[in-house]
Amino acid sequence: MSISVTQISGIGPSAARALRAKGFGSVEKIAASDVDSLSEVAGFGPIRAKATIAAAKKLTAEAKKPAKVAKKKAKKTASKPKPKKKDKAKSKKKKKNKAKSEKKRKKRKKSKDSKKEKRKSKKKSKKKGKKKKK
Repeated sequence: MSISVTQISGIGPSAARALRAKGFGSVEKIAASDVDSLSEVAGFGPIRAKATIAAAKKLTAEAKKPAKVAKKKAKKTASKPKPKKKDKAKSKKKKKNKAKSEKKRKKRKKSKDSKKEKRKSKKKSKKKGKKKKK
């Protein structure tokens, strides 16, 4: 089974064409090459060449693994994690914190309401003062 060059991370169709033009037509050839030779390809500097070689080596290593090992890993990841037991101390803390925050919220609301009332009474007193002047 042959792996396509475009399956390498960061290699698209145009980069694959450039690689094929310079003689890097397979993932195995890229994995076996060195950074200097791959850097000669247009669009590949030393950093990209190094990353491409590493990705090609990873792909070839994965392709060589037996199919049974891959299936076992798939089963492990597919299983659901066991639910954690709730810690009673943590749940009590949460309840206390929730009650505290609720009290704070109510206190803020009361202070806002009292401020509104003060503003209203000031407006009323100003209106009364204006009426008396006339």
